[in-house]
Amino acid sequence: MKYKRICIIRDDRLGDTILTLPVIQKLKKSYLNSQITLVISSISAELVKKFDFFDELIISKNNLETVKNINQNKFDLILNFAPLKTNFYKCFLKSKRKIHISFQSRYKKKRNKLITNAFLKIFFDKIYFYERNDLKKLNHQTEFMDSLMVSEKIYKNGEPNKVYLKLKNNLNFEYLIHLSDRWLQSKYHQEDFINLLEILIKKKSKICITTDLNLSNDLKHLTDQINENFKIKCYLRPSFDKWINLIDQSNIVITAESGCSHICGILNKKSIIIYDKQNKPEFIMKEYKPYKIENLVQIKSDIGEKLNSKIISSLNQL
Repeated sequence: MKYKRICIIRDDRLGDTILTLPVIQKLKKSYLNSQITLVISSISAELVKKFDFFDELIISKNNLETVKNINQNKFDLILNFAPLKTNFYKCFLKSKRKIHISFQSRYKKKRNKLITNAFLKIFFDKIYFYERNDLKKLNHQTEFMDSLMVSEKIYKNGEPNKVYLKLKNNLNFEYLIHLSDRWLQSKYHQEDFINLLEILIKKKSKICITTDLNLSNDLKHLTDQINENFKIKCYLRPSFDKWINLIDQSNIVITAESGCSHICGILNKKSIIIYDKQNKPEFIMKEYKPYKIENLVQIKSDIGEKLNSKIISSLNQL
């Protein structure tokens, strides 16, 4: 079947959007003469604008305006890859064909899929349940979405190409460390991070630090300590363009699992990704790692000294 107007909804996190880019690119190559519209969250907009394999961009506001902006396109196909959660505007979209992927929680083993399925069938032509509680059956998210498109005969079989972004910056830093609240947990404290910096500084490494846009009091206190005691550049809440260029200027990026890890993926940046030991790291390492990234080391979080040792050992591997 030929689709002239296609809509892809991925209005959740930055990392999820990045994992969907190879599928969007493959879709565009399969439908060169079709209009492809992306519906995304505002947090992903600056990144997505850097690519040319779509025709229109709609920022989801989860309201009637969003419904109107989508429905006026009179789509032949709508693919919703994002969870519904509270974004129920998706139930009121019009299209000749609508497919929804229901990503199940990786923590709950028992669900009443019959009730969920009956509800969703009111609004969608096809519903897929992506089970995430059996590690042996788990697929990487990009590969799962691609296999779904093939099974629905939306496009043909064949592995999607890796999506890269080339910014052509010169290297200015040996290490970039991206700080989020996922660093500071019950077994890893501010003093542990300070000890890590001291180890790296002894290597005479040039380091920069970036933070999430939402800066907790603990992180603010940590960055204040760093500014007082070290000659390290801390970029607090940088703009997206500033942040992505700093990543590109760095030889190796050290980050907790977050959107930063997927930015490293599209920049093909050497990376150490730390996965929360309390958050089913084996599942996330398999399902949610940056797609086809080279020079990647994945480690589990740990108590302060042990995690620092893991990081230093990982740097030696890269």
